Amino acid sequence: NGIKRLMIFDALHDWSNLALSVAAAKAAGLEVSVPLVYSLSPVHTDEFYGQKTVEMIAALDPDTVMIKDSIGLLTPERVRTLVPTIKRHIGDRSLEMHSHCTTGLGPLCCLESVKLGVDTIYTCVSPLANGPSHPSVENMTMNLRRLGFATPIDQSAVEGIADHFLYVARREGMAVGVPAEYDAFQYVHQVPGGMITNLKFMLAQRNMEHRIGEVLEEISVIREEWGYPVMITPFSQIVGTQAVLNVLLGERYKTTTAEGARYVFGHYGKTPAPVEQNVLDKISNTVEGMRFSKWVQPQPSMEDLRKEIGRPGISDDELLLRILFPEEHVEATRAAGPINTHYTRGDKPVMALIQELTARNDYGYIHLEKKEFSLTLHKEIRK
Repeated sequence: NGIKRLMIFDALHDWSNLALSVAAAKAAGLEVSVPLVYSLSPVHTDEFYGQKTVEMIAALDPDTVMIKDSIGLLTPERVRTLVPTIKRHIGDRSLEMHSHCTTGLGPLCCLESVKLGVDTIYTCVSPLANGPSHPSVENMTMNLRRLGFATPIDQSAVEGIADHFLYVARREGMAVGVPAEYDAFQYVHQVPGGMITNLKFMLAQRNMEHRIGEVLEEISVIREEWGYPVMITPFSQIVGTQAVLNVLLGERYKTTTAEGARYVFGHYGKTPAPVEQNVLDKISNTVEGMRFSKWVQPQPSMEDLRKEIGRPGISDDELLLRILFPEEHVEATRAAGPINTHYTRGDKPVMALIQELTARNDYGYIHLEKKEFSLTLHKEIRK
C-alpha cells in the first residue's frame, strides 16, 4: 500500500502491548517510531518518562523515538527538562516532537525542543494548522531559520499547498485554523479538542449540552480514580463516556461500559497508578463489570479470523476491514466505490470554470472569452 513508516504507540506505556506489532513492522522493512505519550499527573514525571524510555529501547528497539503531546499540555519549561531526560537514553536515534496547539503553546514548545536537539517537528500547512492541530509549517520554518537552523522546506511548494486548501475552505464553507487562546482548564480535564466536540454532541442529543462543564469536572475526578490514564484514544473516549453516564444518571458508577470495565480490570495493560479500590468495587457490581472481571482477551490467528468471516478468497485489506468494522459499514464503503480524488484547482480558475460547466447537463452552449483567449463548446442535451 506504499506505507514506509509506522508510528505505533501505547498510551499506558505497557511495551508488551507493542512487541508483536513492532516486530512485524520491522520484519516487513518499515521504519518504526514509538512515542512517549505526554501527560500531566503525579505519576508522569521526567523520571517516569526516562525509565519508560530505557524499557522501550530494550524491549522494542525502535528506529526513532517521539514525544507525543496529543493534548497540547507541554510547556516550554517542561520541554527544557523532558527532552534532555529522554535524549540521554536513546543513543543516536532521532527524537521527534509531536505537539498540538490546544493551549496555544505548541509553536513555542516545538522551537524550544529543536534548540535542545530534537530532529523532527510535526506541522501542518497554515489552513489546517493551529487550533487543536499542529503549528503551521510556514511559521515554524520562518522562526527556525531566524534562530539559525537549516530546514529543507520548499517554501513555494508549501505556499501552493496552503493556497489550495484555503480555496477548498472558502468553496466548502469550512473554517481554517486560527491560534487558540490559552485555557488553564485544559490542564485539569486534559480532554483533546476533538473529544470535547464529541462530548457536546452526546449531551446535545439529550438536551443537556449546558452540562458540559460538569462533565469536564467529572472527567478530572475519574482520571485520578482510574490511575491517571493519558487522555488520548481510546482512553479519552472511555473516560469521557463514563463521565457523561455519571453526570446524567445522577449516581456515580451506577453503570459502566464494556471498555470502562476492561480498562479498570487491566485488560488494556498496566495502569500508570493503581485504580482506587472503591471504584473497582462499584464497577465490579455492574453488568459489564461482572461480565469482564474474569474475561481473557481472545488471541485468534489469521486463519481463525478468515474462517470466522467466512469469505474465502478476499484480500488481506478487505479481511482487516471486516474484522474491524460492522458488516453494514464495510458493504456501504464497497458500494460507494473508489474515492473521488479530483478536486477543482483554485490556481487555475478558467480551467476550473470550464470543468464545472461541462460537468452540468443543463447547458448546451458555452462560450468563454478572456483577453485574447476564446473558447466555444457545444454539446447535445439529453432529456
